[in-house]
Amino acid sequence: MGDNYYEILGVEPNASGDEIKQAYFSLARQYHPDSNPSDSAAEFFLILQKAYETLRNPKKRKEYDLLIHQEELDPTVLSVRHELSASEILVSQDPQLVYALMDLDTQISLENTNSSSVHLCFVIDCSTSMKGSRMEMVKDSLYKCIKNMSQQDLISIVAFNDFAEIVLTPTRLNDVEKIENKIRDLHTGGGTEIFKGLKAGVELLWEGNTSAKNRYLILLTDGRTYGDEDACVRLAEKARQQGITVITFGIGNDWNDKLLDQLANLTGGTSIFVYHSEDLYNYLQQLTGSLKSIFARNTSINILCNNQVKLNYVFRIEPVVADLGSSSDIYIGDLHTDRKTRLLFAFQVNEAVNSGEVLRLASGFIKSELIVGNPQKVKKGYKLSVKITNNLSSEVPPIDILNAISRITMYQMQEKARKDVQEGEINQAVKRLENLATHLLVEGNQPLANVLMREASFINKERAYSSDGEKRIKYGTRALLQLPPPMKREE
Repeated sequence: MGDNYYEILGVEPNASGDEIKQAYFSLARQYHPDSNPSDSAAEFFLILQKAYETLRNPKKRKEYDLLIHQEELDPTVLSVRHELSASEILVSQDPQLVYALMDLDTQISLENTNSSSVHLCFVIDCSTSMKGSRMEMVKDSLYKCIKNMSQQDLISIVAFNDFAEIVLTPTRLNDVEKIENKIRDLHTGGGTEIFKGLKAGVELLWEGNTSAKNRYLILLTDGRTYGDEDACVRLAEKARQQGITVITFGIGNDWNDKLLDQLANLTGGTSIFVYHSEDLYNYLQQLTGSLKSIFARNTSINILCNNQVKLNYVFRIEPVVADLGSSSDIYIGDLHTDRKTRLLFAFQVNEAVNSGEVLRLASGFIKSELIVGNPQKVKKGYKLSVKITNNLSSEVPPIDILNAISRITMYQMQEKARKDVQEGEINQAVKRLENLATHLLVEGNQPLANVLMREASFINKERAYSSDGEKRIKYGTRALLQLPPPMKREE
């Protein structure tokens, strides 16, 4: 499907020639390469020019209107909705924050989706530290996991320590005995070199069986890799380009959470902390169950901000929580029929001086590959705008946005406490954790509040986190972002 020129310019299909001209020149000033040197802005500026050249010409516009009417994507297939924390901001030269909650959804029912084969490649840390109960936990979880998958699906296994070994080439799930024998033969020894395991897994997924539309690399590790972190990140970027989603599981407390978060987030996956023995199976069960409800894959969002606006962060709130950063291109991954994908954006408006102006916070495209009905690549434009005014109305921010902001603030508090400890600011770290524990007690979350209070006491004495405290707090507060799924809205 082609670009929607009306969405690009931010005008209605019945806009006058003057409105189209005004919209073009306003956007051209923001995204011209001379004023916005980013690659995304340059790409958008070329599309912007093409849109204007088409819609300014009555004959070309008439032809385009006929074409876009024929190509228009059914909004029930992929719907994009958003709401802002405020529709207006005050005239001010001081920074102001505006939040946007975006839902990506579909009206396609699970019964109407086409089942497509899945290839799961398990990349398993078999270093010495995985010996004993940890390896037995992995084996037991894999035995149970394969029983939840369809016989048309594929599974492969890579074991790694100082070297990578292909334990199981891509194999259909109807050969359960072969798969279970290979799992049983996993053994431990040596050190941890994650890049070698990732590389073997990506190559298996890319070359192993091209008929599998949905390909997932599932990394399980309990340790850190040294010297190849940058190579791992570059490999994750390559995996994303090939349509491979990376999901990471950190077992115990000695793994590099920042690296595993980055590998997952780059590809639209998620990183998971395995604290209890049952966690691994429960998460794998959720994963294999969710594969049956995918209607679109390789979803990304392009975010181009006005020169007066800075993107502070994007969080995915549903279906799995992730801090997606603040780049101009965010990768989201899969979309599901039985749940929304929800994103929270935080924008900082650095200057708002023209009363009456409608300020475009951001615009861009949501790109995705539909795998239901007639599989196709789709692109939908969006724009987020606020009005600048001298007098604010008594508008109340949507409750979903307030809840999300509150929980993200808690997550950011523990991140700041973590940084405080690293920099030796122990009193500040303890104060942050105690304040966070108080917030959680008010909300009725006694278990996590107790973890925070114990950790604050430990840090005060030892000037460092306990062996598992750092990760329990990080992933515990991140789980708070998992808001209850909203009800489907009536169309």
